[in-house]
Amino acid sequence: PGVPPPPTARLARRLGRVEHPGRTAVLLASRGLADALAQATSGLTRHWWPVTVVAASVSGRARRAALAAALIEGVADWARHRRAAPGGPGPLRHLLVHRLDDLAYGAGLWRGAARHRTLAPLLPRVGPLRHPRPVAPSPSARCDVNAATMRCAAPLRTSVTPRPTHPAVGVPRLRKE
Repeated sequence: PGVPPPPTARLARRLGRVEHPGRTAVLLASRGLADALAQATSGLTRHWWPVTVVAASVSGRARRAALAAALIEGVADWARHRRAAPGGPGPLRHLLVHRLDDLAYGAGLWRGAARHRTLAPLLPRVGPLRHPRPVAPSPSARCDVNAATMRCAAPLRTSVTPRPTHPAVGVPRLRKE
């Protein structure tokens, strides 16, 4: 009953044989919008927080957007974790720890990008999802990391085997020699 809004009408026509194409199109479009907003708030508060802080320091509108993103994303994350693990921390404590985690992650991300002189980790990937091609790890990834120094303690001898593969993506597993 009822006609879906114009942006979802085309999707409803393309859904074909589903029982309620209009309702399904509205649900799919709503879910897509919610997921896009979740990605945007996560990017503002986790990956791009240094830029968010600079923008918030010079613009009241950016400050309000950053505060809203931090609160909405944090409360949504708390709700997801609360369902998965009842009896955990309350919303305020979870929000505080979650924001601290985001700050640490973002600082490490930007430090690594600066250290390696590349913007690649900071740029979003846009386009269709692709399964990774099976490749051997880089020589720098072939080491046993010393937890105290976070440096390669001893080279780890590995080889790539064609079988068995990871069931989800078909990427060869590494085998110690």
